[in-house]
Amino acid sequence: MARRYLRLKVAEALPRDVGKSRARIHPALLKEISARPGDIILVKGRKSTVLTVWPGEGKEKDIIRLDGMARKNAGVALNDYVQVTKTRAKEAVRITLMPLTPPIMKADDEFVEFIKNRIKDTPV
Repeated sequence: MARRYLRLKVAEALPRDVGKSRARIHPALLKEISARPGDIILVKGRKSTVLTVWPGEGKEKDIIRLDGMARKNAGVALNDYVQVTKTRAKEAVRITLMPLTPPIMKADDEFVEFIKNRIKDTPV
């Protein structure tokens, strides 16, 4: 029977995963939470975040590899522990973004397309 959640130690992401909203865990652990590569997982530290899960490399079975943004979103640091579970995801029909500071200039169509392509297929 699949476990409902895992308790894993946070480690540094692989360089190729940085900035891509990915988490890597041991392939055997994917089965334990009934997840497949590309599924969405919920990672809970002091806060929660969602990421796309991919199989890890190597023999490290008790770790999850997260980049700096994922760690910040989960409210954790390297060597902290997080709870991980597979979660259901709905496809977003619309996302509204708002600048943190007053915009210096109006966003043109090229910039809007850049942002769309940057966040496409990213869990939010």
